[in-house]
Amino acid sequence: MSPLDLEEQEIIESLENGEWQSVPNVAQEIQRYQSYAQAANLESISIDLPTSDFQSLSVLAEQTGISVKLLMANVLHQYIIHQSSVQP
Repeated sequence: MSPLDLEEQEIIESLENGEWQSVPNVAQEIQRYQSYAQAANLESISIDLPTSDFQSLSVLAEQTGISVKLLMANVLHQYIIHQSSVQP
């Protein structure tokens, strides 16, 4: 096994010091990350966006800690779900 880098050592120390806590809604969090994983398995497409839109998406993705690609997939997925529930 290769030696741990500084970040890995800090994570282990943090865990051993009891600094980690379970999230309140584990089932909901599991479902959320499963949807991220499913979104990652989508077909690849290419779209053209105005630079300002892409920059805004990049900021939002950074704030939420996910990639721009995954953010776009999640937004489109939510839009599709919403539209499906609105239509008669």
